[in-house]
Amino acid sequence: MENPEYMTGGLLLDTTPIVSIAWSPDGTRIATGCKDATAQIWDATSGKHLLSYKAHKKVVNVVAWSPDSTRIASGSNDRTVHIWDAATGGNLLVYDGHGAIEVVNLAWSPDGARIASVDEDNVVQLWDSASGKPLHARPGLYRSQQTYAPLAWSPDGTRIASSFLGGSKRGVHVWNAATGETHATYYHENYRVHAIAWSPDGRAIASASDATVHLWDARTGNQIFTYRGHTDPDPHWSHDVATLAWSPGGDRIASGSDGTALTWSTRTGKTLSRYQCDAVWRVALAWSPDGKRLAIGGATRTLQVWQVR
Repeated sequence: MENPEYMTGGLLLDTTPIVSIAWSPDGTRIATGCKDATAQIWDATSGKHLLSYKAHKKVVNVVAWSPDSTRIASGSNDRTVHIWDAATGGNLLVYDGHGAIEVVNLAWSPDGARIASVDEDNVVQLWDSASGKPLHARPGLYRSQQTYAPLAWSPDGTRIASSFLGGSKRGVHVWNAATGETHATYYHENYRVHAIAWSPDGRAIASASDATVHLWDARTGNQIFTYRGHTDPDPHWSHDVATLAWSPGGDRIASGSDGTALTWSTRTGKTLSRYQCDAVWRVALAWSPDGKRLAIGGATRTLQVWQVR
């Protein structure tokens, strides 16, 4: 690990293979979505296992906390989204609006009133988080059977950034969450977009494809700079960036590729730390709400929480 003074050891938890990680907004717990069709909750300080949610029938691709930390939404290959009580594990709602298509990603609106979920066909659906009532859908430009279909809400809850495929063009659309109108577009040339993260101040977006992360203006779509810290010196070897997490303070991004997590400065693009794990596919990442810790997991049976100075 580079700059070991920057990230110091923390919790090391034995768990099932992890697909996604989410830190509760109140900073007390960590949720993981797992390959064994469960979602797990852990105490973020002691590492104590608190709860297993076992109502899904297939891999849990994504877990997301409600803004008030009381509920969790989980999306699965069983083609449903479940909303459940984070304290008891009691199921509150099952959303099956994606029909026969696997749910690969989702996100709560900042006010907790809506959820945006996206399936393998890259169709984004917006629906009421209390009733499950559909509000509207934004079709993907191309039926792609995507393992990655990233999306992110703007901090003010008015816009959504989601990936698109259209012929040879791939990139990110920023669109109005109420009307579906496109506000800005950023193109990633011929590479699929694997991850999207919105800056805490709402001004910039980070999007990842191949071994690079692009930072760009969320209003205009103009590029700010490209981070290439995951690029391998061997041009025949690719480390596709699959996950992104913007630090709460906005000054750092954590990005994960095959077996590697990096943190880097959003102002200079300088790599600040490197963490190697045994994951052979995408690394899952989540910052603590205070920006002092980073949770990292993957296909191995461990969840690690690192102290970030």
